[in-house]
Amino acid sequence: MDLGDFPVFRMMKQKLGWLNQRQRVIAENIANADTPNYRAQDLKQIDFRKLPSNKLFSSALSRTHEGHIKGSGTDQSFRINRENADYEINPSGNSVVLEEQMLKSTQNAGDHQLVTSLYRKHMSLFRIALGRGAGR
Repeated sequence: MDLGDFPVFRMMKQKLGWLNQRQRVIAENIANADTPNYRAQDLKQIDFRKLPSNKLFSSALSRTHEGHIKGSGTDQSFRINRENADYEINPSGNSVVLEEQMLKSTQNAGDHQLVTSLYRKHMSLFRIALGRGAGR
C-alpha cells in the first residue's frame, strides 16, 4: 500500500512542497534587497478546504522526450502563483523589507517543523497498528 493513497499524507506532501517553494521565494527576496525596482513576492496560501479533492493532487509530470515514461505527481501550481505584496517602497523602487522577510522565514521554518512532526506521528500510528511498535 502506498502512503500517497491516504489524503493526510498527500496534504502533508503538498504543504511541504509549498513550504520549500516559499522558502526559495523568501530567499530570493532577501537576495534582491538592494536591487533597484525589485518587488517583494510571496506565494498564495494553500487552502485545502476550497480545492476539490479530485483535482488537488492530479497532474502529470512534464515529458522532455517522447521516450520518457509518463508519470504522475502532485499539483505544483503554487510555484507560479506569486503575488506582489504591498510593502513599503524605498527611493530606489525596492519593496523588500528585511525584517518582514525574516519573520516570514521564521514562520515558514516553524510550519515545516510542524508538518514533519505530524508526519512522524502518523507514521508512528501506522507502525503501532501494524504491530511493529513506535520505536522504529
